[in-house]
Amino acid sequence: MGGIVFGLRLPDQPGSVKELEDIIRPTGAYCEYSDFVRTRCQGLSKGPYRVRRVDRNRLPQLKEALEKKASLLYLVDSRQGTREIYETKAD
Repeated sequence: MGGIVFGLRLPDQPGSVKELEDIIRPTGAYCEYSDFVRTRCQGLSKGPYRVRRVDRNRLPQLKEALEKKASLLYLVDSRQGTREIYETKAD
């Protein structure tokens, strides 16, 4: 389906998804989280978060900024055909 999919775990509280959008939007990318499904686990939510039009040169800075608000579980870049797994523990 294109874009980059971040697997994220974040606090299950109002505004947590908006905080992610506030990080991503200034990069020129846009958020498409229609597939984002929250699963409650000890006050946390997790799920895939799809981002489109990401400048690949700014991806390291974007990952770093997202990690300040959420735990990065995985990253899938469908254009490059790559995936990175950061956390493999099951909840």
